[in-house]
Amino acid sequence: MFRRYNGRHVMIRAVRALSVQARIGIAASTLAGLSVVGLMFANTASASTRLGGVDMQRACSVQQATFGPTTAVVRDKHNAYSWACRSNYFGDIVGGVKVNQECVLQYGPGAYAGLGSASNPYSWYCQRDPVPTLTTSSTPPPTSSTKTYAYSVYHTCANGKCGLNLRSGPGYSNYPVTRTLVDGNAVDIVCQTRGQSVSGIDGSSSNVWDKTAQGDYAADFYIDTPGMTGSFSPPIPQC
Repeated sequence: MFRRYNGRHVMIRAVRALSVQARIGIAASTLAGLSVVGLMFANTASASTRLGGVDMQRACSVQQATFGPTTAVVRDKHNAYSWACRSNYFGDIVGGVKVNQECVLQYGPGAYAGLGSASNPYSWYCQRDPVPTLTTSSTPPPTSSTKTYAYSVYHTCANGKCGLNLRSGPGYSNYPVTRTLVDGNAVDIVCQTRGQSVSGIDGSSSNVWDKTAQGDYAADFYIDTPGMTGSFSPPIPQC
C-alpha cells in the first residue's frame, strides 16, 4: 500500500522485528534493576509503586504508525524531554510520544509516567498510585476543592511551531489567547469537552479540548493525556 508523505509516495512495509539500533541502544540502562526505555512527560505522586520502564520504540511505532517504520531518538542527552520519533525513510522527526498513553498500554489503567531527573533522558519510568483504603469516621469529611488531573504539553515543536496557545473557550478561531505554554509545561485539567478540531502534520486530528483549573482551554491534541487521539481520557470527567 502507498501513502503520501511530503509529496512523495512511500511503500509502508510491515516490520517483523526491531533491530538493535531501532531499540536505540539503551537496553543496558537500568533503574532499580529495570530497563528504562524512552520515557517523557510525567506526573509526580507520593507513595506510588514503580511498575517498570516505558518502551519508547514501541510507543513511536504505535503512535506514529502513519509514517511507517520509525526510530525513537534522544535529541539532547541532557534533556529528559527530548525524546522524538524519526522516520526511517527520510530521517525527519515526525512527532513526539504520549508516554502516559504508553504506560497505560503496557501496565493497564491507572499507570502513568514518572521522572527521575529532568537532565537524564534515561531516568523515566511507569508508576501507579495505591488504591486508597476506605475508613469510617464519626465526623464528616471536609469539603474538597475541584479535582484536577496533571498532564503536560507535548510535541508542539514536532508539529511545526513550538508553544501552545491556550484559549478562553474550546476553539482557536473564535476565542482569544489567554496564555502560552511550551513542551514540558504542566497543565492541571478539570474536565474535557468537544470543540474545534485541531490537526497535526501527520494528518491526525482531535476535537477534544481540556478545561484547566485556571478556566481556560488547551487543545488535547497537544496534551499527553492517556486517551487515543480524538478520544476522551477517563478518569478525567467530561464538562
